[in-house]
Amino acid sequence: MSSSRHTPPSPVLLRHLADRNRCLCSLNEVSSLILHVVVVVNMSVFFTLYASSFYNQANSPTISKSIFFISRSISFFLVYSKSGLFIRAGNPSFTIQSLSKKTVLMEALLALWLLKSHACMSWALSFWYAGVCIKNDQTDGGKAVRHSCFFFNCWRRSFSSLGAFSKGKVAGYKLLEIIKQKPNIIKDPSSGICLAEVKGNIEFKNVTFSYPSRPDVTIFQGFSMSIPAGKSIAIVGGSGSGKSTIISMIERFYDPSEGHILMDNVNIKTLQLIWLHNQIGLVNQEPALFATTILENILYGKPGESMDDVEIASAAANAHSFITLLPNGYNTQVGERGVQLSGGQKQRIVIARAMLKNPKILLLDEATSALDVGSEQVVQEALDYLMVGRTTVVVAHRLSTIRNVDSIAVLQLGRVVDTGTHEELIAKAGAYASLIRFQQMVRDRDISLSILSGSSRSLSHQYSNDSDGHLNMVSYADADKKESAQQNYFLRLLKLNAPEWPYIVMGVVGSILSGIVLPTFALMMGNLIEVFFSSNYATMEKKTKEFSFIFIGTGIYCVIAYLIHHYFFSVMGEALTTRIRKMMLAAILKNEVGWFDEKEHNSSLIVASVFSILDRSTNIEPDDPDAEPVENIHGEIALSHVNFSYPTRPDVIVFKDFNLRIPAGHSQALFGASGSGKSSVIALIERFYDPISGKVIIDGKDIRRLNLQALRRRIGLVQQEPVLFATSITDNIKYGKDDASEAEVMEAARVANVHTFISSLPEGYKTSAGERGVQLSGGQKQRIAIARAVLRDPKILLLDEATIAVDAESEYVLQEALERLMRGRTTVLVAHRLSTIQGVDSIGVVEDGQIVEQGSHSELIRQPDGIYSRFLQLQNHQM
Repeated sequence: MSSSRHTPPSPVLLRHLADRNRCLCSLNEVSSLILHVVVVVNMSVFFTLYASSFYNQANSPTISKSIFFISRSISFFLVYSKSGLFIRAGNPSFTIQSLSKKTVLMEALLALWLLKSHACMSWALSFWYAGVCIKNDQTDGGKAVRHSCFFFNCWRRSFSSLGAFSKGKVAGYKLLEIIKQKPNIIKDPSSGICLAEVKGNIEFKNVTFSYPSRPDVTIFQGFSMSIPAGKSIAIVGGSGSGKSTIISMIERFYDPSEGHILMDNVNIKTLQLIWLHNQIGLVNQEPALFATTILENILYGKPGESMDDVEIASAAANAHSFITLLPNGYNTQVGERGVQLSGGQKQRIVIARAMLKNPKILLLDEATSALDVGSEQVVQEALDYLMVGRTTVVVAHRLSTIRNVDSIAVLQLGRVVDTGTHEELIAKAGAYASLIRFQQMVRDRDISLSILSGSSRSLSHQYSNDSDGHLNMVSYADADKKESAQQNYFLRLLKLNAPEWPYIVMGVVGSILSGIVLPTFALMMGNLIEVFFSSNYATMEKKTKEFSFIFIGTGIYCVIAYLIHHYFFSVMGEALTTRIRKMMLAAILKNEVGWFDEKEHNSSLIVASVFSILDRSTNIEPDDPDAEPVENIHGEIALSHVNFSYPTRPDVIVFKDFNLRIPAGHSQALFGASGSGKSSVIALIERFYDPISGKVIIDGKDIRRLNLQALRRRIGLVQQEPVLFATSITDNIKYGKDDASEAEVMEAARVANVHTFISSLPEGYKTSAGERGVQLSGGQKQRIAIARAVLRDPKILLLDEATIAVDAESEYVLQEALERLMRGRTTVLVAHRLSTIQGVDSIGVVEDGQIVEQGSHSELIRQPDGIYSRFLQLQNHQM
């Protein structure tokens, strides 16, 4: 770019302004230009914002990102259409919607029409007025041409950046909206009081609260509770009774609408928020890990601590042993939201983080719910040690884990209905005693665990390695080396746009018509300059008027030409964009689960290369036309001589010559420590992965020969971490069966013991669950997922700790429902709690990727030195 383009025009401008007539003409041009800029920019901003709102509604980023977080479950809820697109039937949340054509076209056409027409109209006015000035001897032809060219140059340069200015204003508008938003809580995280000494007294005084998303549903009304410093209190009650809300309010994630929450007799609203959070350790029911190393995740508890302190905290949380087995140890990447780890491993890392923090106040929300029996005992002992001398609030469904706390508070409908120690509450024979009886009934039942939801849980991989294993796929680094990546992408785009060929033809016609404008404009300019130097004033006046009308006509012509050009190309581009979005979603979802485990395929990098994704052939084809159709299955399952390792960690063998047979209609429980390979069995049955060697067989047929979509429609899945979508509760349940009637949905909800809760909501079954079910408690989410499995009525049920987040009373009711549901169905259960699997037909104890013990509950307890018997004794001791 030459420097002349940036030369300041001030001397030229001063010479122009020195002439009165040129000044008048200049003021006319400038005012017209300013008015035009204001109109175009503001109208462009308005329509861009309007289009953006459509875009956010039609293509919510939360939907696309959620695909990666639930990739192991989403396969069950997709229909593969003949056009090759994955579409969720009947649910607009997963339908790829295009932007509003009217909005896009109105924005573009308005800007283009005003730009081109204004140019011609301004020239017409300028040349007419210049002709008048020349006729009256107020200027000459040279000065008139110079003046016109000067303002044409100003006009051209001002509009060259107008589009970017409009977009910048839109972006700034959105940012300023966020910046100007006044938060109700975090006005300044660094402002407020910092107590010199923290004792840890916590008190709720007449608290009234409802969540901002559901202001008409009152959680607490005049709620009061006191927690003495250094004491531990357990909060028990049914799902949705307000237990986790207490923890959220102590953390000051929310403020009460009325009443106060006090720490050491100081309202926590007056405390510095950063300081407050530093005094509190939190372990959630759903562990939060970041996409970084295990070491960094633990150090979030207290940055700057030494490696020795990290290892001590990890050992206390029973995490050090499995971490050190990984090739990269504490430097192992955990993946997005800890996807590379099992549920128990993630929970132990979070507990280690809390232990490293060494807080004054400890908040535990189902901290040991995802741990196996052995790990739970060790971690519970560590937590008991950590709780000494600290104010501790424990939320629990399993009452056996809270018997050693100083006090227990029973919540019902947002009120404390009973308080006391375990022994005192048992003696009162009140609400707590009823919960104990329900839990004892569950324990004593001969029912196979929470059969309810066969899910793959995130099929967290029992992460035992962070190797650099690769799938056999087209990676972004390799894509540039492959012949397919060298194709002419322009020709491919034209081919994709082939259905819109009439629009392309009309767009080309419009381009030709638009292209004529500038040559015509130059020709007219040359002739007009000649007119300005004419000595015959009458001829000059006549010609000037003629050219002014020609310029006006050219402006009208521009409107028509550019409308044709831009309208048809906009429709063409809109269709192409929508088609590519659908193809991208289809191509992404078609890939096998192992593809999502690759670090270059996380949600932040997945859109880096469109055609490399579209060109990739999945290793596990979900709807292979040559595959054998699955009309009906009996449910006999066998894993024969299976060798398996995860694609991202090929050097870590999960199964070696693994064998398992499950007769049709029988129930098989898999029990073992976290990372032993239990969930990998479910992953292989669902064909999220294929074994390296050996076979997974259903009804005597290798599942690699069967149509995968048809097979998965006959399998029910409920996850340990329930998967809900950002849509209504009804739609979430109907993912189990698209054509289900409202009555069927309600009946499934009744069986899952969630109908009463749903009906109590102001919008009932139309209530939105929020992104990943954020609007619901853990137990409520799990029961909705269970209702989905009930509605699906599958031949094979896969249950991975399905009732782990359900309170005792709900668990008892659900176990009865699941017992009915299991009859006549092949069921595979993954469990940590032995009490939930004692009634199954067969129990397999998994250790280091092998079944080391197999038999019914009664058969296994006859082996007093066996692993199952030892764990049973340990769990009975805990109860």
